[in-house]
Amino acid sequence: MSSEPIFAEVNGERVLLDCAGAAFWPAERTLILADIHFEKGSSLARNGALLPPYDTRTTLRRLAALMASYAPARVIALGDSFHDGEAAERLDGDERAMLAHLVSATEWIWIEGNHDPHPPQWLGGSVTAELAIGGRRVAQRARQVAAEDVAEANARAAHAQASDTGADVLCCFCVHFQTPLDL
Repeated sequence: MSSEPIFAEVNGERVLLDCAGAAFWPAERTLILADIHFEKGSSLARNGALLPPYDTRTTLRRLAALMASYAPARVIALGDSFHDGEAAERLDGDERAMLAHLVSATEWIWIEGNHDPHPPQWLGGSVTAELAIGGRRVAQRARQVAAEDVAEANARAAHAQASDTGADVLCCFCVHFQTPLDL
């Protein structure tokens, strides 16, 4: 595997794709994570899957390394940070402490996902369905946001460029966080 940085252009923004499973947006000093799925292993184990219960701890260590490497001013967890509605409650004390330390180290934004529409407030950081940064909208479900943007633009202006507003969305379809369960 190459250690050379891989850059991609996403809706006109230069983004570094890290092989650890994250994207770094240098212009905004923002680390972007998608589909972390904390406690996926414990959720699957409850249904009889024989998986080691180390996915959350491994993911937290990977996050800590990414934050040390990039020193982001902001971290965006782009939805589906927890595998199910009870996942945050299954974090053990050490995992809660590790996560709390990471969240408190920078501006941390949790984007609501379909698995975790309302991350617990005790996690810290802020929670939102979407946000605007540097002229771009960041959301978990880009297709829905793009459709809403197009409808709003068409209602406001009857010119040809109005339908292009949906192109300015950074979303989880662009970056996914790889966990040991995805290997």
